[in-house]
Amino acid sequence: KDWEQTLRENALGRYGHLSDIPPALAYAKANLEVIHSPNKRVIAVDVILLTDDGKILGKPQSPEEAREIICSQAGKLVNQIAGTAYWNGQEWLFGKTQIIMQRRQNHREEVERYIDNHLFAVLATGGGLPITDPSIVENF
Repeated sequence: KDWEQTLRENALGRYGHLSDIPPALAYAKANLEVIHSPNKRVIAVDVILLTDDGKILGKPQSPEEAREIICSQAGKLVNQIAGTAYWNGQEWLFGKTQIIMQRRQNHREEVERYIDNHLFAVLATGGGLPITDPSIVENF
């Protein structure tokens, strides 16, 4: 099985709908930090992207894969679902947002420039590691 099929089967059975997955994943990430430091405030976020035909877009593993994903989605609708888990030191708070956007048509040169200039952001978004920096968390 590929990861997408496994995610759909396991997550849908457990959470009921794909839109419930990002908050659950955000909670799992944040809770790992909270277990070790229960008095620390922690924020975690997770995002999934669904194509207009229901396919989950994974994070690209290479610049070539990033180019392919961006080019293949040109002109199509993409559903972005984000989930947030926030531990304030006493209780959990959760949030979820959903944005449906239409990707614009990109010229290949434009995609190349974007990948070259934003490679770290495209490839290494860290899987949404929990945020524990007090200067960020205090203002949440």
